[in-house]
Amino acid sequence: MKTVKFAIGVILSSLLSTNTVLAEQAIKTTISTLGYSLSYVRPVTETINVRVGINSFNHVDDLEERYLKYNGQFDFQSYQGIFDWHPNQSMFYLSGGVIYNQNEVTVTATPKNGTYTINGHEYTINDVGSLSGKLSFDRLSPYFGVGVGNPIRGTKNWNFTAEAGVMIEGIPKTTLGVRCGPGLLTGDCQQLQGDVEIEEKYLKNAFEDYKLYPVVSLGIAYRF
Repeated sequence: MKTVKFAIGVILSSLLSTNTVLAEQAIKTTISTLGYSLSYVRPVTETINVRVGINSFNHVDDLEERYLKYNGQFDFQSYQGIFDWHPNQSMFYLSGGVIYNQNEVTVTATPKNGTYTINGHEYTINDVGSLSGKLSFDRLSPYFGVGVGNPIRGTKNWNFTAEAGVMIEGIPKTTLGVRCGPGLLTGDCQQLQGDVEIEEKYLKNAFEDYKLYPVVSLGIAYRF
């Protein structure tokens, strides 16, 4: 955590510095696995640029895990502060920085043929008042990547960029809760709640692979 805070401080001080070696700056837009992005780019040295930006994307899709089918609402929003190092002022670059990660996935279980199968037990739609949960990730996520394209260099004001990297967002924090239907007996409600607790563990395990989130992007930048 101290390393991440230090990185944020370095990025902010770089942006606020009035002693940058070059006067150029750029606006960059990208499409990536983090969503649609808009970034501001400026040089720190002859070979290093710093960029800060926002990523955003919303999407609805169906998910299935074990016995349950979910309607998933993907709400992606993140903010990034990243350094790009261009060896020998080349178009190739290596990136490192931090992303403030507010990405979340909200899941709502949907019945199949009027029933839910939860931990191998069947429940009717009257037994289950609601069954929903949420997945979230570490707020401060380190990022590392490689790419081609330099918004600050080149003979033209317009430049194209491509980048591949990884965001280290940690094991997702998963919650899954149920509200018993009004007609469900107390003992059956307790069993339902226990079954949902087991399903929550399976849901968490299904998303563990996303602790390393791949980031692939294509973009266009304008220098001014």
